[in-house]
Amino acid sequence: LFPYTTLFRSLACNRVEGLWDEYFLLLMRRYDDLGLPYPFDMTFSFIGNPIISGNALIARKAGSEETIGALGFVFGTGEDQYTDESVCQIEAVYVEPGWRQTKAAVWLLMEFVALLKNRQPPVERIQFWAPADRPDLNRLFSKFSDCIRTNEKSFGRISLYETTLERLAAYADRFRPLTMRTVGD
Repeated sequence: LFPYTTLFRSLACNRVEGLWDEYFLLLMRRYDDLGLPYPFDMTFSFIGNPIISGNALIARKAGSEETIGALGFVFGTGEDQYTDESVCQIEAVYVEPGWRQTKAAVWLLMEFVALLKNRQPPVERIQFWAPADRPDLNRLFSKFSDCIRTNEKSFGRISLYETTLERLAAYADRFRPLTMRTVGD
């Protein structure tokens, strides 16, 4: 949306021509690293849904065309045929390993929160699925969401996490001293 530092910037794919290709290619190149337990066709669907609905962010190194992260999401869920736009479901997220412990991941999160804060109708819930048997992910996600349920599927166990925009924004705001910017400003 805006360039912030000399290191990183994020862009909304629906605002700049050609970014959908970058979003898709990054996630497909990193398919094995996504850590999703789903079969390929299902993962392909989760990567593609944000393209169809027009909702994704990418992260780039500032002054470069190198894409270092992506976050794709939809409004509504498959269970409700994508009619409940008060629910935002994260379909795919990835940050290159060398950038995960930097401001890049924080910027991507903050941009996502800012985008949702400015959306009408307002988002009431944010949800996402993750592998259930990854304690590292559970520790991270429990900082800003609750595990609602775990399902046993033919491809493994997956957990549904849910949070509110306010809770996610509060988590993102914890990093404000790193970024010198308020979420949603």
